[in-house]
Amino acid sequence: MSSEDVTKEHEISDIVRFNEAVDQALAESVVSYGEAADVARNVFLGILGHDLRSPLGAILL
Repeated sequence: MSSEDVTKEHEISDIVRFNEAVDQALAESVVSYGEAADVARNVFLGILGHDLRSPLGAILL
């Protein structure tokens, strides 16, 4: 194996490690985004539920 082949093999290895790191960061980002969206949904539904129950309670009583 020539030194050029070894260099290319190292470069490919570096690129693969970089791609794996990017994939891992993206996966963590997606999880974080999903958790934030879940919190926002829960807050929204909590406020919406309260806003709907308050006027309906006055009407139904």
